[in-house]
Parts: sequence; C-alpha cells; structure tokens
Amino acid sequence: MRKKKEKYQQSIEKYLAKMPSLSTTITKVLSVCNSPTTSANDLNKVVSLDPVLTGNVLKLINSAYYAMKDQISSLTQAIIMLGLNTIKNLALSTAVLGATGGKNSESMDLFWTHCISTGVTAKAIALELGVLKSECEEYFVAGLLHDLGKLPLFSCFPADYMTVAAYASEKNVLLHIAEKTVFGMTHEETGKLIAEKWDLRGAVHEAICYHHRPTQADNDNLHIVESVALADIFCKIMAEETFEGTMPEDAMLKGLLEKNNLTWSSLIGLQETIQEEIENAKVFMQISNG
Repeated sequence: MRKKKEKYQQSIEKYLAKMPSLSTTITKVLSVCNSPTTSANDLNKVVSLDPVLTGNVLKLINSAYYAMKDQISSLTQAIIMLGLNTIKNLALSTAVLGATGGKNSESMDLFWTHCISTGVTAKAIALELGVLKSECEEYFVAGLLHDLGKLPLFSCFPADYMTVAAYASEKNVLLHIAEKTVFGMTHEETGKLIAEKWDLRGAVHEAICYHHRPTQADNDNLHIVESVALADIFCKIMAEETFEGTMPEDAMLKGLLEKNNLTWSSLIGLQETIQEEIENAKVFMQISNG
C-alpha cells in the first residue's frame, strides 16, 4: 500500500509540474487590485495588455446579467462599473479555467456546479451576516476555488477517485479522509501546492487549504474560510436526492452555525436567492471559460 501511495504522489507531482503558472498579466492584475491606492486607470493599463481578459471584461459588462441599456466599449468605463473585486475574480477565474483546461464531462460539470454553488452560497451567507456587498466577491471566489486540489486527483486517477467516493460513502467518512487513506494525500494538500505555484494569497489560499479544517486558518481570513466551509457542507446536503429539509446530524455544521449566530432555517431561507445567483454565476463562468 505504501508503494502504491508513493506512485500516486509521484503522478500528482508530475501533473503539478506540467500545470502552467499564472501569466504575468494575471499576476499583475491581482497585485494591482490588492493595492489600496489603485485607480481604474492603473488597472486599465494592466488589463489592456491581455486581449482575452479585455474581451472577457467587456463581455461581462455587456451580458444580460448587467442589462445595460447601451453597449459599453470603453475598458476603463467597464472597470469602473464592475469594480476592482469583480475584475480580480474574473481574471483569476479566467486563468484557473485556462490552466485546468476547462474539460467538459459529466464529472467535471458536477465539480464546477458544486464549486459555483459553494461560491454563491458563501457570498449569500456573508450578506446575511452583514458583510459589505463590495467585500462579498472575495467570499464568492474563495468558494469557487475551494476544491481546486481535486483537479489533479480527478485528472490523474479518474477510476480510483470513483473508488475513493464509494469508500467514503460505504465507511461513512468524509471524502478528504478517504482520499488520505487511498492516495496518501487530500485535495486540501494538493490544493495548497497549486495555490503556492500560482502565488495565491490571503483568503483564497486559506479556503483552498483549510475548508475542512477552518480553525487552522489565520484570524484575518477565518470568517471567509468558515463561510466557505459552511457553504460547502450546505451545498452537499442540498444536492442529496434523499434530503428532506431537516438539519442532519453534523458536528461541524452545528458548530459553524452557532459560531456565526446562524440557524438552519436561515440557511434554508437563502435557497431561492442562492438559486437565482447560481444562474447569474454560470454566466460569469461561461465568460471566464471563453
């Protein structure tokens, strides 16, 4: 078993070594967006260097989601109207989908549906807790990318990953525990390697690394990581065909609700809003995926 785990880890390391780094332009966009003194003109100078990202920014502002009366053709105007956080998230989403190949398959569709749902739910939880709307986009992108570490496991061992899922169900253990048992590493650990390769920092990095262990996140990012962890659990429960509406026995779910002064019924009450936002977020992802 030990040799098998070593073989898995070697395959994952090779996959990660071949995974492209984020482009210089995307890295600059993230850096500029994180600066408190950044202006729309500063960001325009960087975004305009990347034709794909420029096109995606203009596609997004002119999409049905924003329902503009007149076509927006000015990149600077689009940046002002969308805001720095949306541009940063669009840049990051475009880069991630480009680097991961955006493969179309039933399993990948399910994967991205869960990621989108988690991002939207984390953002809805943040709004429910009184977080400023302008700050909620970070909750969305942290939720969107939280399971990034599953991609090497899917790609390298698709059949074995089905075995992992079956093992988790049969033994009634969490998926990341089953991953550790079979592969010798979890998607949080592989996600950390990707986050470090791409120099992702702050809440996004910590959500990728600690969404199953939110207490290990830094205090500065704890609220976002907890919201992503709660959203992740809630979305998995909602996706179960046997779900009947009652709160399941889950110690982590209960603890996160209590810590954030939320109730199960308040989460259920967000469902309609979440569903509407999922459809909007799908537009965002389609644009990111080119």
